[in-house]
Amino acid sequence: MRKILIATHSYLADGLKKTVEFIIGERPDISILTAYVEENFDIIKEIESVFSHLSEKDDLIVLVDILGGSVSNAFAHYHERENFYLISGVNLSLILEVAASLEQDTGKVIEKGIASGKQGILFVNELFGEEENF
Repeated sequence: MRKILIATHSYLADGLKKTVEFIIGERPDISILTAYVEENFDIIKEIESVFSHLSEKDDLIVLVDILGGSVSNAFAHYHERENFYLISGVNLSLILEVAASLEQDTGKVIEKGIASGKQGILFVNELFGEEENF
């Protein structure tokens, strides 16, 4: 089974999950990690807890907020783990594409998700007056 973890500093992950569920409904395959909102937060302990709830057949896609941030860096230590995929720069388009995909190949799901996330980042002022509709 493919599982998605949105892991961010503070409550960004919570807001993103709530927004995704507002759009596509409740998703038990999506979980969150809200880092550093509680005193004595231990990110390694939290990550180990996430991994302890996976089966060998589960794919885990972790979507973090910022490359080089403490959340991203902590998860990066597990990059060699089988069936583990770490993507930085999470945004709503990326999550929706990954969550809604019926594609079996997780690599292809990630490629499409990243492409969707990038396509949604535009300077909208520059679109006015152009023939393209957005």
